[in-house]
Amino acid sequence: MFRFITYSRVPKPHTSRTNGKKGGRPKGRPSQQTLNKQAAEAEYRAFLHAHHQRLWTAALEAACGSFVLFRRTKDGVEQVTDPAEMARLLAQPPGKGREHWYLERRRPDAQLMKELHHRLMGPPTQMVEVSGTASVPIRIVYEQLP
Repeated sequence: MFRFITYSRVPKPHTSRTNGKKGGRPKGRPSQQTLNKQAAEAEYRAFLHAHHQRLWTAALEAACGSFVLFRRTKDGVEQVTDPAEMARLLAQPPGKGREHWYLERRRPDAQLMKELHHRLMGPPTQMVEVSGTASVPIRIVYEQLP
């Protein structure tokens, strides 16, 4: 058995039939989705602002690479953290009494260093000076070297 359902014309919730005007959000006012997105972006900016020193330090460490110096002592192996002690150990040749290892934890990242430099100083500009009366075609090819 089939049942036929008839729909009466019900006004949509975003229109107002009583005053003959369209209802809904006024023109130019942001939607709720946009307001939610702006609130999330503001929260994220506040988080980044609160932790900016740690983030920049981590980015700089990743760009420059990080190295660790260990030395063997009577008590075992220990990490050297004093910069003066590091310089002294690295300047002397390894002897019989002491051993030390200079390890690379993270390789320097040239692309990240370039990105940080461009963010700070802006991308470099290239000026080409052409003189003469005849038109000369110029072709500039950018190649990224390995």
